[in-house]
Amino acid sequence: MTNSPVIEIVTLTIRDGISVDHFAALDKAVEREHVALQPGFVSRESATGENATWLVIVHWASTADAQASMATFADAAAAAPFLAAVEPDSMTMTRYSGSSGKRP
Repeated sequence: MTNSPVIEIVTLTIRDGISVDHFAALDKAVEREHVALQPGFVSRESATGENATWLVIVHWASTADAQASMATFADAAAAAPFLAAVEPDSMTMTRYSGSSGKRP
């Protein structure tokens, strides 16, 4: 485990019948009511892609912070409607760590 800053990349597919606008509101709620309140949270951005795909990029202060947030995510009240709108088994998450993003 590292204390370097972490970039977490999440991709998923929105369920059929859920509009992008509706999912965007759920995404914003899960950010505001859970993710942004976690220790080590730095920033978060989301974007929609083709065929109901969705991208979330979260910056964390450390791997430990990212893991602690993930450990509480599924049980968070704001996560339930968000997860219910996601196609089962479509969510993938990858973490990248290392530099602070500053160039010499």
